[in-house]
Amino acid sequence: MPKIPGLQRRRKSYYLRISVPTDLQKIFNKGEKIIPLGTRDYTEACRRIHIERAKIESEFQQERVRLKNNRDNQDMLSDYGDHDLQALYLRWLDEVQKKIEAGRAKNKCTSSKLEQEECYQDLENEDLQAHQELIGASD
Repeated sequence: MPKIPGLQRRRKSYYLRISVPTDLQKIFNKGEKIIPLGTRDYTEACRRIHIERAKIESEFQQERVRLKNNRDNQDMLSDYGDHDLQALYLRWLDEVQKKIEAGRAKNKCTSSKLEQEECYQDLENEDLQAHQELIGASD
């Protein structure tokens, strides 16, 4: 009978011995899994090994999906370093100041902090409407 990969006999019982994929070894804290098949009969072990292998492969796949979902759920700034975040903040601040100055030039913004925030929101709404009109015109 041909040898089945991963089938191992230890102390008269059969086990499935399977390597943990390298991308999941940190999660499982080991390089291989050894699962008892619960039988001493070779033919029964040959039947059970396929079921157990499918369960383990499914577990590996579920872990990969969970890891991917965790990565996808992270906020978009978590991959940036401190220097990059500071640069993004400074660029954003520069854009805000330019919009406020543009509003002042149009006599829409005053120097009061509350009115500046309202002016900024109005300018953002104008930008959004212009963008939506542009998208609507391109369709």
